Amino acid sequence: MTPAPTAIATEALARVVGVLDAGEDRPGQVEMAEAVAAACAEGTSLVVQAGTGTGKSLAYLVPAVALGRTVVVATASKALQDQLAAQDLPRIASVLGDFGFAVLKGRGNYVCQQKLDEFDAGGDLFVVAEVVDAVRAWAEASPTGEISELTDRFDGATLDRFVTGADECTGARCPRTDVCRANEARARADDAQVVVVNQHLLGFDVQADGAVLPDWDVLVVDEAHELEDVMAHALGEEIGPGRIRRVLGAAVDLLADRGDRAEEARTAAERFTEALDAVATDDRERAQRFPAGLGADERLAGVITALIERCNAVGAQAARAGGAPETTARAERAVKAASRLSAALARTLDPQSGDVVWVEGRPGARSVRIASLAVAERLAPYWRGRPVVCTSATIPPGLGGRVAVDVPTRTVASPFDFRSQALFYVARDLPAPNDPGWRVAAAAATRRLVDAAGGRALLLFTSWAGLDATLDAAFADDPPYRVLRQGTMDKPALLDAFRADETSVLAATRSFWAGIDVPGDPLRLVVIDRIPFPVPTEPLHAARRDAAGPEAFTRIDVPHAATHLAQGAGRLIRTRRDRGVVALMDPRLARRRYGADLQQCLPRMAKTVSLDEAAAFLEALTATA
Repeated sequence: MTPAPTAIATEALARVVGVLDAGEDRPGQVEMAEAVAAACAEGTSLVVQAGTGTGKSLAYLVPAVALGRTVVVATASKALQDQLAAQDLPRIASVLGDFGFAVLKGRGNYVCQQKLDEFDAGGDLFVVAEVVDAVRAWAEASPTGEISELTDRFDGATLDRFVTGADECTGARCPRTDVCRANEARARADDAQVVVVNQHLLGFDVQADGAVLPDWDVLVVDEAHELEDVMAHALGEEIGPGRIRRVLGAAVDLLADRGDRAEEARTAAERFTEALDAVATDDRERAQRFPAGLGADERLAGVITALIERCNAVGAQAARAGGAPETTARAERAVKAASRLSAALARTLDPQSGDVVWVEGRPGARSVRIASLAVAERLAPYWRGRPVVCTSATIPPGLGGRVAVDVPTRTVASPFDFRSQALFYVARDLPAPNDPGWRVAAAAATRRLVDAAGGRALLLFTSWAGLDATLDAAFADDPPYRVLRQGTMDKPALLDAFRADETSVLAATRSFWAGIDVPGDPLRLVVIDRIPFPVPTEPLHAARRDAAGPEAFTRIDVPHAATHLAQGAGRLIRTRRDRGVVALMDPRLARRRYGADLQQCLPRMAKTVSLDEAAAFLEALTATA
């Protein structure tokens, strides 16, 4: 008798866990693995919330591999992508036997051999020969051709000249398609059983009707709480003066009278920028939404229409450029890029159903952005009834329906005992955040808790202004521990410094609320300054609120805040040995009716509204360290 799929999956998981995790008992992991196996076998979809410590990557990878399914795993963060490719998949293969796996990135992440050849023919006067020689030598030695390997040697603008994005690549018509590094990466992915990508590349595959990724039996979306936003932007456009200059410049470089044409291209980009500045309501970087598209503004419509005509004209002229294969290849790329830009500009004037159009950026460098509210409508035909597994430590309420995986969310328990490991302090007695005295009072409470913990704190802020004000108010007296601030070094270096100095304090904003892992002694305290409600003027969020109508706060704002609050609080307990305090300096959680809804997404920690009790808890931990 053939074993049931769930039995095959759990037996394989037991083997892997027995070797890699010393047989650590994680009932939630087994439950999730059984659910994934059933989804694979029955061709159904699954939304599963798997708390911190569940071991969800093994819970979805092992069943899919053991059942012989071809799997694409889409992550939101590079950190998880690297973890899967460098740690989890090789370890699983060491137990279950060798199987093919690969990481696939967007075409613009790989060096373009055709562009390298064109430098020999004088294709770009702005890159010196020494740089070309260095890139060529690296490309010949690199096993992957990923241009990111050169980021410590050359700036981004220089490296951009050696890659070709999907909006300009000519595919099979390229003279160097036989040695294309992006094609080599795709071939490796075609041969693999498991392919790891990021969610942005998944979005490009949706846009391209499945032409970007290999065929798959099962799609796993990890960090699924990010999927809706990633898809909204991936299904949109971004048009700035840099893109206009680059696209028009590439086309006019092929023309005999390119000097005059180049000046016309620069002028077109400048007029576009001036028109965006003219319609901006103020001189700050605040985004401005255009619900009916940019065509509603007469001046913008005129400038963009003229720019579309310019794109079409130079594209047609470039198409007639002939001669050597290198010139023909450049011409085809230029024509494709000009056509794509023309279509994107037309979309700003006449948006598609569900499009959100806005202008953002600082004066003189503004750009137009388009995002889509029609995520579910675009994803439903793409899924084509194939099994999709969406998983995260925190699944926002209603996410499944918004990404066309409309099944009930299944929750599997974390192996951690949060009630004994963590204390959740809510500063109920502080003034409200809109009170002028709140920031000073919150800073004083933060300092007291950090002192009680002996440093060892992660301070999470909803804004840069809040971060700076708190550091100025609470830590200006040279405290007996190092205070690290986001922005003083890059993120990996900052986290390394935080982990290395066990008594240090790290102050950071939204990019540190998720995707970082600091287990053990370096972290005893997580302080969150405010409930992370979305910025009401952010264009995509504002459009979602408009669509939700009178229930916008309940349907849009509260789920958003709950998800991000849970992500921030989740930085504290990463192993069964971790202990500490999560502190929220926003009294609204204890005073407002929506506070109960927000807390539903949090781990079941012990609770207090007493600052003295929270400080005593930390002091006791410090005394036994």
